[in-house]
Amino acid sequence: MRAGYEHVDLGRFWQIYLTIGLFLWVGLVVRRLWPVLQQKGGKSLIYLVLVSATAIISLLFVCMGILRTSTVTVMVLLATIIFLFFAAVLFWNLVGAGLFGFMINPPIALDYMQGLNTTANHGHAALFGVYGMLGLGLTLYCKRGLTNADFWNEKMLKISFWSLNIGLALMTFLSLLPQDVLQTYVSIEKGYSFARSAEFIHSPIMQALVWARVPGDIVFSVGVLAFVCFVFRAFVPGKQKAAVQ
Repeated sequence: MRAGYEHVDLGRFWQIYLTIGLFLWVGLVVRRLWPVLQQKGGKSLIYLVLVSATAIISLLFVCMGILRTSTVTVMVLLATIIFLFFAAVLFWNLVGAGLFGFMINPPIALDYMQGLNTTANHGHAALFGVYGMLGLGLTLYCKRGLTNADFWNEKMLKISFWSLNIGLALMTFLSLLPQDVLQTYVSIEKGYSFARSAEFIHSPIMQALVWARVPGDIVFSVGVLAFVCFVFRAFVPGKQKAAVQ
């Protein structure tokens, strides 16, 4: 049985290039943390940062004085470290990266599903759901040092949080996932090439599922605009800040 890698495998040069890049990245991280590793005591969390990017969130909580080092170390090991804003990262890491990722990566699945909308479904949910949300969370962490959190419009932030997550969920479950299931079924029944053909892609049912994404896109756009407004108002609090000063 073919492994299916012919659909996704990089050329040998790019494999070597990627491997070198990964080792360089690890080297940069280790180099920056090496002075801390030379110190005595309290290094368990730093070691976790080296082996897991998720531990960075815990490190931020320690720096903010929210949690003790011993506490977050245990929480990392138990995979329960993500809460408040980072709950979105935890959810989409489970669903987008985990569930949808494993769904398309077994060898038999690669033969029938790789390169279909299953890839787009996994990509949307994992890329923005995990790294996008994590990036927004880190942006908020940086903003605490650049702006006065007393003037933050938390209502606008809540609207952004829920709109982004609900919009992404609507995109995924109303449009992309149904397309995945239908396209995979056709791939198994009539062949991979037909599932990717213009005849099937532009069929009425597939086009209807494409339009089913519109509600999610609209809700998601509301979240984007709300976050932009939140950032702007945080940096330009206006008359309220002037009055306090």
